[in-house]
Amino acid sequence: MANASDVVNLQRVDEASAIAAPDPIAAGTWMERGFGKLAAEQEHLWPAEGEQASRVHAATAVGLNSAAETEQFLLSESASLVTASKESYQHCQKTLLPWVHRGPHHNLRYWVGWTVLGLGDAVGVAGAAILLGEEIWIAVGQAMATGLAAVTAGSAGHDLKEVRMARQRRRDPDDLTEDEKRYRRFFDDTSAGDSLLRVVAWLAGAIVVLIAAGIFALRASIEGGLAGLVFGALAAATALASFFNSYSHADEVADLIAVALRDFRQAVRRYRRMGRAAPLRRRARAHEMVKSITEEHRLRGEAAAHHVQALKFQSLTANPGVVGHGPATNNQGAAPAGQTTPPAKDSR
Repeated sequence: MANASDVVNLQRVDEASAIAAPDPIAAGTWMERGFGKLAAEQEHLWPAEGEQASRVHAATAVGLNSAAETEQFLLSESASLVTASKESYQHCQKTLLPWVHRGPHHNLRYWVGWTVLGLGDAVGVAGAAILLGEEIWIAVGQAMATGLAAVTAGSAGHDLKEVRMARQRRRDPDDLTEDEKRYRRFFDDTSAGDSLLRVVAWLAGAIVVLIAAGIFALRASIEGGLAGLVFGALAAATALASFFNSYSHADEVADLIAVALRDFRQAVRRYRRMGRAAPLRRRARAHEMVKSITEEHRLRGEAAAHHVQALKFQSLTANPGVVGHGPATNNQGAAPAGQTTPPAKDSR
């Protein structure tokens, strides 16, 4: 594009005069109309090129509509689940938090204890079985089953603790608040009776005795009665420690709050995963490409039209003898078309 300063040269003069455009061509010359059409062409030509350049992206966006709408529907449903699970968790925590007895980091201690106690029994059984000449894989399998049996027997402490805490929470249904009625089962004494608890306790005790007796007999046959007594006592102590580990960890109210929190976090993770669905991302990218390309070509078209207009005025400037120095004005004191304006005195 030519620089305007290279075309127009203004010199300082003492007097200035100008010729207005003649009346017969006040509506514009053929040249001016030609430049106008060229400018109008640019305003259509560039958008058309933008349409062509963005056609692939537009077609991609349309092709993804069905899949993206499906993902959008699932995303909206997932958002509803996030809201519902959040409200459920907050309501549960607000209503039942006063009845929580478990510490914030007790889960880690419970599972570490459960694992260590189970491995303790398993190692004792495996070592004795291998020394007795048993196949290693058989000895290890039997030892793992024994360790699991020991910690399972100890889980009876969980049931005993829940019964005790349920009796502490027991209240008359008429005394419950509207929020507490949503968790009525925590305040009703619908737990197992003492007779059933005694059955569970006897069964757990039988498992402990059988494990201790088995390890005692196994070790006594290899290393003597004293070693058998030691390892049998350790096996019984392990099972009893599992009982108290389960007893201290038991808290069904804290379990419910933890489940509500887990559901909320799962809903959030699911929502985030759906938000990153490929159809949604690809359609959004295609729409943005179409928008950017279209806007670029629109601006280029406007710029090209202005450039043609500038060329028109440069051509008019180069031919003052035909078209004058500028359009005639209707201001008072303006010279008639085709006549010289009165000289203007330089006041500088």
